[in-house]
Amino acid sequence: MGTFLQQLAEDVNQELEVRIELAGRKQETVRARKLFCYIADLLDYGPSVSGKAFNKDHATAIFHAKTFPDVATNKEINAYNAIIEKRGLPLDKLENARVLRQSPTMVRIVNKLAKMNPSDLKYFESKRLDVFLDQLEKEQEYKTLIHD
Repeated sequence: MGTFLQQLAEDVNQELEVRIELAGRKQETVRARKLFCYIADLLDYGPSVSGKAFNKDHATAIFHAKTFPDVATNKEINAYNAIIEKRGLPLDKLENARVLRQSPTMVRIVNKLAKMNPSDLKYFESKRLDVFLDQLEKEQEYKTLIHD
């Protein structure tokens, strides 16, 4: 297994507090393997190579990569995003919208954000997005008070 895939496996293990290379069928470990295969697949690593990371064949790696978006919990999606940021992975290569499984509006927004460089994205988050979300939360609290 290549150095990058070793780092990716360690990132997945660390983020999800599992060991994907150990045998077992616990759901947390299986979903972590799915995350690993999903990212490896998006970055054009073959299923035979990614399957070897946890002693499985290529068919299992293909299955894991294809089914990750359907079974990912918020914990796995957060780990996915953390790994992308930690490793500085190319956002234009990764299909963030597929993981999020949201509306066409969400897909459009994610695609626009994926084109931004990391420093602009951090600026947008801290100066625009966080401010907007705080304001939205206050408006929702206000509406709740009025309707109660």
